[in-house]
Amino acid sequence: VIVLFLAIAVAGFTQTKTFRSYLRNLVLEEARGAFNGILELGPLEGNLVTGIHTGELRLRQNGVDVLAADRLEARYDLWALLTKRISLRRVTLVRPRIFLWRSESGRWNLEQLLQSKGSDSSSSPWLIDLRNAELLDATVRVVDSLELRQRAEGLVEDPPVNAIDYSNLRLHSFTLRAATTIGKDRTSVSVRFLGFQSRLPDFTLENLSGDFTLLRDETSVKNLVVRTKGSQLKLSATLRNLDLTAIKGLRQFEKAPVELTLSADRLDCGELKQFLPKPLAFLDKSMAFDLRTKGTFGRLSVDD
Repeated sequence: VIVLFLAIAVAGFTQTKTFRSYLRNLVLEEARGAFNGILELGPLEGNLVTGIHTGELRLRQNGVDVLAADRLEARYDLWALLTKRISLRRVTLVRPRIFLWRSESGRWNLEQLLQSKGSDSSSSPWLIDLRNAELLDATVRVVDSLELRQRAEGLVEDPPVNAIDYSNLRLHSFTLRAATTIGKDRTSVSVRFLGFQSRLPDFTLENLSGDFTLLRDETSVKNLVVRTKGSQLKLSATLRNLDLTAIKGLRQFEKAPVELTLSADRLDCGELKQFLPKPLAFLDKSMAFDLRTKGTFGRLSVDD
């Protein structure tokens, strides 16, 4: 009876404004030790047992927003901690703005964002299970200042007209729905939906979905579907007898067994040209194909 009373009291306390304020301050304090930047959070709502949400999230680095969102929601399973699992039922960012940039010195902002804690090569016994991760109506901006400076100095060519400029990229209506599991010997990601729009040049990814798995000695992509306004591709591939986390050179790929199936109900070559760094005038039509290949990475054979 006493234990039950204490449990009810603790659950009730986690729903008070005092506890939510304490939890917010705790998160901000931990963020100061984890990031080379400043995390800003609005007031927390909800409770520790079922989940929390806040109407404002902002992560700043050198006075510039790396991430800002109108709303953050997180729902989790606290009881999973008893079995060394971090179980998140849902994490949602509503209208996030993501800004990635490389300085003229050649370093990306993400390289400097996390504070180094020293090297630790040991495997964690914990399992991370994120059942539903969502980015809703995001804007993604990528700026490569080093590349842009080299273009201005004539050291690097400008991309072709109507091609995607990877050094000055802006994506709108970026939406992602995915799940991931990260364990000691297995990492898997299931992308249920990924879509976005680019206005310059005009390109729309209507949907990308698929299952990705990384094991100690095998990497696979299953049922990958890519659909745009003019194309639809399907891909499944498996690479065996190779640990991608321990690759030191391309020669290690040479004898790894590979199986790959790639098909296109329709491939718009005009869209394909938008992703290429050099203009190819002959790519101006559409095609369909069905490709099956297997063998080793260094010697693949194509099935008839």
